[in-house]
Amino acid sequence: MNANANRILTLLATSRQNRHRAFIVLSGARAAALRLAAQIIDTVTAGAGSDRQLWLSDADLERPTLLSPKPSRLIGRQIDAAVIDAWSGFDADIFGALAGSVRGGGVLVLCCPRLDEWPQYNDPYGIRFSVFPAQEYVIGNHYLTRFTSLLADDPRVCIVDPETADWDVVRVTDSVLGEEPFALTSDQQQAVDAVLKVIMGQRRRPAVLIADRGRGKSAALGYAAAQLVQQGHKRIVVTAIEPGVVRTLFEHAGAILGTTAELGAGIQYGDASIEYMDPATLGRSTGDKKNVDLVIIDEAAALPLSVLDNIMRHYPRLAMASTVHGYEGSGRGFAVRFDSLLARHTRGRHAVTLSTPVRYAKDDPLENFTFKALLLDAECAEFAAPLNFRADDLSVSWIDRAGLSVDEGLLRQVFGLLVQSHYRTRPNDLRLMLDGANIEIVVVRFGTVVIGAAVVAREGGLDNATCERIWQGQSRPRGHMLSEILSVQVTERNAPELSALRIVRIAVHVDCRRMGVGRRLLKEIGESARERGIDMIGSSFGMGAEVLEFWRSCGFIPLWLGVRRHVASGMRSVLVVNPRSVNSSILVRRARKRFCDDFLLRLAGMYADEEPVHVELLLKGEAWFSVADQVDLHEIARYIAGAASFETSFKAIWAFTRALALSGMLATTPGDDNRKFSSVSRSGSSGNHEVLVRAILQQHGIDVICSEYHLTGRREFLKILANLLDKRLSDVLKYVSRES
Repeated sequence: MNANANRILTLLATSRQNRHRAFIVLSGARAAALRLAAQIIDTVTAGAGSDRQLWLSDADLERPTLLSPKPSRLIGRQIDAAVIDAWSGFDADIFGALAGSVRGGGVLVLCCPRLDEWPQYNDPYGIRFSVFPAQEYVIGNHYLTRFTSLLADDPRVCIVDPETADWDVVRVTDSVLGEEPFALTSDQQQAVDAVLKVIMGQRRRPAVLIADRGRGKSAALGYAAAQLVQQGHKRIVVTAIEPGVVRTLFEHAGAILGTTAELGAGIQYGDASIEYMDPATLGRSTGDKKNVDLVIIDEAAALPLSVLDNIMRHYPRLAMASTVHGYEGSGRGFAVRFDSLLARHTRGRHAVTLSTPVRYAKDDPLENFTFKALLLDAECAEFAAPLNFRADDLSVSWIDRAGLSVDEGLLRQVFGLLVQSHYRTRPNDLRLMLDGANIEIVVVRFGTVVIGAAVVAREGGLDNATCERIWQGQSRPRGHMLSEILSVQVTERNAPELSALRIVRIAVHVDCRRMGVGRRLLKEIGESARERGIDMIGSSFGMGAEVLEFWRSCGFIPLWLGVRRHVASGMRSVLVVNPRSVNSSILVRRARKRFCDDFLLRLAGMYADEEPVHVELLLKGEAWFSVADQVDLHEIARYIAGAASFETSFKAIWAFTRALALSGMLATTPGDDNRKFSSVSRSGSSGNHEVLVRAILQQHGIDVICSEYHLTGRREFLKILANLLDKRLSDVLKYVSRES
């Protein structure tokens, strides 16, 4: 056995002794690398089952392999050894998720081309970042250049040419990893105690567990859940972005209770249960919530705040865990937004920070490298005092991505903004940002600090034949999302011929919001579009009232709303467009009318569950037209006076409400800048407009309306409706008279 083989064996032995994970890079010929990787893995896992190792490769190997598993399905697993065959493609999301699954004493082996050649390799995964009509992997190589440089510079990464490691038959018995008995750390015991206090103490005082990955949050939650059912509590509900995330929680709960559970099925213990429920269903649940003793949310940072808001509103006893820096989390930005959510719904919290690693020991080489390479701990700059700046104090610039990839400070600032502002920023977003074939980046700085950033994709400009194939559903050209939605969903056949800038991400420092930074970014993108003759600017995002109001106020017009809600976020996607040319203006006018007509038609059906504030923001903004030409005002007046029934007057009331929505007069009178929306009250005051959306446009039954708004019955509903219509009719007539 030669020096390189001995070096690997020494590293494996040292890692096991220190409860660290060895990180070995086999850089060179693929066949030799896979052969040596198999020998290393067999050394580490000899005598253990194949479920203790994981191979990611498209090679024909004599062992179970995976090619492209969902990264989230790797979270919660604990394995002894893993191999990533980068010749099959390098997925940063999978690398990040898998790196956290290897336990102390184990090994992660990365097989790749020679480090100086890897950035030029036609990485099969790179096709995801290329753009039609390119037929090959036409992307940048900035990401892999940075990644290989970090590998070469890290003295704790073992880099070996696989053809130089002469691996003899090795006695592996001393290298086998044994099972370690489960014992709570002091951090975990504090976490368990905090969860138990939620059940015994005051309502709406949740337990909040915060830690980096591998600190045993899920195990502590499982231990606490098992203790609760042993104490006689009947129903514990567990939720996460998907069932695989809570695998560790259920494994530990089952071990304590002496039972097992299939993934997602839950645990039955006598007449008590620990069950899984997906977050969107849990947040929308209308069942008997009194039967739920505790809701546990694992990896809360992976869920959008709207979903957490719904769950917290429905369930008074909660325990939540979240990763601060890691594949699942979103760092300080989540913490800032999460704190405001907790303040709205709770009377304090039982907070526990877990700092002691459980799966491996402190100062783990693989964890340190992963944090650095994937920027898992990227944060925005922090300001000692509140900022106070004028527009002239800000500078805006488009960034050269080659320079960005070698400027680690700037890169951490920009990516930190994205992590802070978006709940699902992933490691692959960094690669898209650096290497995406049609990607551009614009930033806003205050002095030297980046306080705003936007990632922009160039799209469209396709030929007529391609437009026809898209229209017919025969082609989905990579990298032209905006064009495809406009063609297929908005039914604008020739939309892909128009050039477009799609804003993939936009982020503003949490301390600088509502100070014009986002508008400055959009203004710069608009000016660039004008200079380049771009036809339109657009974006697609999960619909929330605040974000939709921002885009609308900046001149972006909703043209499409998804039918299905995202299973985790509970949000529908909305597409907005800002026309910049004559041709795009014509398209937007045509598509906008069709969207409003279709949306109004579907409000009583597939969109009947949409929030009233979203309905108003989607519809408002049309040019004002005379209500007298659209509805029978006499019939409205008869209903208000009690001379006509609700059913008889419904057609006129619907047409009147429709006109109010399209003109933006549902919530406010013309010229009123108050945009606050409140639920209905018995006074029927002008701010309590939601009932018009629910009862008239979405056509919820009177019984449903009374239940939702806590009304005593039909008589009170009709009185409130009459008051609302009377106020709106008075406002409209004054406005029409003034305009005429």
